[in-house]
Amino acid sequence: MSIHIARHSYGKSNVRVSRILREGSHNHFIELTVSISLEGDFEAAYTNADNRLVIPTDTMKNTVYILAQRHELRSIESFSVNLCEHFLKEYSQIQVVTVDIEQKPWRPIRMDETQHAHTFVGSGSERWQCSARAERHNIRLQSGLHGLQVLKSTASGFRDFYRDDYTTLADTEDRILATTIAADWPVSDTSQDWSAIRQTIRACLLKSFATHT
Repeated sequence: MSIHIARHSYGKSNVRVSRILREGSHNHFIELTVSISLEGDFEAAYTNADNRLVIPTDTMKNTVYILAQRHELRSIESFSVNLCEHFLKEYSQIQVVTVDIEQKPWRPIRMDETQHAHTFVGSGSERWQCSARAERHNIRLQSGLHGLQVLKSTASGFRDFYRDDYTTLADTEDRILATTIAADWPVSDTSQDWSAIRQTIRACLLKSFATHT
């Protein structure tokens, strides 16, 4: 009986990247977690213990660090595309690259109504994300956020729901509502400022949550 490998991939997960961007007297702190998955001509490693075409995961990790040093990191979307393009260009045995990046937002601490130049506060559970899947002549990019915790202390109703013999809940026009928002959206043009676009989408989500009753 012959054995056929239908699909295989391997990669490097949870590569941590930190970067300080300096603009005049003010700094910006960037913290990323990068994961890379490769698909391609690696079947011999599984069937014949032949690793000659296998790119070590240590090489993947070092590539992330080197390209992060060269890249401004203004946008995780553009950095994910940069990583995909590098692996496809440098290694002919790769057919598909998937890069997932998660960014933890850090914001300047405000003191006396002004932003401190070099002191930051984390944003709790909120994370910004993007995922790029690239082939030789095609790339698909998804952007998003998750872990955005929100709460309304009033002005949230719940009524006219389905009832049966097991239902005891009464209609209400006023309750506490808390949830965690996760959202994602496709990216069609990587030349846009997707960091700014994410903030616009985030603001729309928060406005909708706050004003909808």
